Amino acid sequence: MLNLFTVLNTRTMQVTVKMPSSLARMTQNNKVINCTAGTIAECFDRLEEQFGGVKAKLCDAAGNPLNFLAIYVNGDDIKYLDGMATSLRDGDEVTILQAVAGG
Repeated sequence: MLNLFTVLNTRTMQVTVKMPSSLARMTQNNKVINCTAGTIAECFDRLEEQFGGVKAKLCDAAGNPLNFLAIYVNGDDIKYLDGMATSLRDGDEVTILQAVAGG
């Protein structure tokens, strides 16, 4: 039997994920994706469920973001928040940026 505490702690949030153009081919050319998740890690799991293979382009084997990616929640870099455990709230915007090098 579920109690109110369990229900509140398992609630996931509706968020918007913005993918870089370079990875949009992994998401059927969708650059903006809606998903439900309570953390960044869960968000990436939902993306993987929807677009198989995308998580390997975002994370290493340990589930950490690849070095050349920057991930933001409402403009704040998750490196300075709680990393992959960063909590998400309804309406949050997750932006994934890929570093570009050149000269």
